Amino acid sequence: MTSLRYPFKSNFYIKFHPPNADELIDKFMGIEADDWSQPWTTHCKLKTTAMAYQDHLEEMSGIVKGVAKEMNCQMDVILQNPWLNHYERGYFQEIHDHINCDMSLVMFLNHEEDFAKFYFYDEVSYKILPMFNNLRGLLGTDVFHCPEISAGDVIAFPSTFLHGVTPHESDTVRKTFSFNFNVDTITN
Repeated sequence: MTSLRYPFKSNFYIKFHPPNADELIDKFMGIEADDWSQPWTTHCKLKTTAMAYQDHLEEMSGIVKGVAKEMNCQMDVILQNPWLNHYERGYFQEIHDHINCDMSLVMFLNHEEDFAKFYFYDEVSYKILPMFNNLRGLLGTDVFHCPEISAGDVIAFPSTFLHGVTPHESDTVRKTFSFNFNVDTITN
């Protein structure tokens, strides 16, 4: 057993596959990009589709229940408007976070081997002294973490957890359904 300890683990993510994933994939895959222009799209390359939470309340509530189940708690939340991301060849998303919300969520609607990869970025990695950089593998740390995903998987995470998407290398459009929410109350 190693004596190496990690005293602070400030970021986490939850990955699960909702029971109605196929139904959600069928519903959202047919929606085309409408080039919804937002300030956050200026430093990346992708197409988006704006959606109203009132039109997708049932789907979003079901996914949030899945998040709460995975966290072994109950949550009352305030949902924000969802959106679809459409990644064509060469499209990507820069490292970013989502301000003014507690949690962010991404559902991967399709996935192939050469698709862009969703990743998390360790925002405190710059604090590791240069002499320890070559020990990252030994320490089990890296600057980037790419969760293994399949079509239908959902990843939920604190909105301040830096994340991005690598350049897309497929001619098949990669699509994700995303939304943010605030946690009003949480109970065990």
